[in-house]
Amino acid sequence: TYAPAAGQGYFEPLPASGPVDAPVIVTEVIDFKCGFCAARHGFIKRLQAEFRDVRFVVKHLPFVDATQSELGAIASMAANRQGRFSEYADMLFRHQKDSWTQQKLTEYAQELGLDVPRFLADLGRPSLRSYVRMDKQASDEVEVHGTPTLFVNGRVLSDTGFMRQDPAAVRDLVRAAAASVADRVAAGADLETARAADAGAHHPSGERFARLFVLNDVSDLRVDLRSR
Repeated sequence: TYAPAAGQGYFEPLPASGPVDAPVIVTEVIDFKCGFCAARHGFIKRLQAEFRDVRFVVKHLPFVDATQSELGAIASMAANRQGRFSEYADMLFRHQKDSWTQQKLTEYAQELGLDVPRFLADLGRPSLRSYVRMDKQASDEVEVHGTPTLFVNGRVLSDTGFMRQDPAAVRDLVRAAAASVADRVAAGADLETARAADAGAHHPSGERFARLFVLNDVSDLRVDLRSR
């Protein structure tokens, strides 16, 4: 196995950066065909550069184009298998207006210097399609219906904060989340439990959000893997 799976029910590693033991998890829900996601991509990279002690996680919600959005997400996960998710995501956003065919997505992989035969084989892996559809269903379960959406341990960055690309709004959420987790750990909780409890306390879906988005446990979800 090349890396641990994201969580129960997943068969692929989580697209993430930052310390595994970070008290705060920032989760971005994206669609690579979403124009707003592309417009905010630089802001997210700025946040990653500022918050070195925060873990950044990506969740897929392909909906703009039923076929191309999903295919782009699957391609990003194929790149993730080679440890190149971030660079491939950058490529997808730069070429968002292209028509994404298997050939075009493979050309991006070649340009990035990926192992192309491996990438091409991975594009057809059922586990990658399953991963992307599990992500989408997880979003549906907690009523995330648009992209980009940003969570800080379950706290939703307001549309105003996201549209204005306001790092101060994110700093406030990170500070509050870190303090809450620290209090729970001081009271005797382990870090994973503390993060999940904090997220559940600050999202309308409560424990359901914590399970799907913080613990990454989708073992009770089922998806249809037939082609669309």
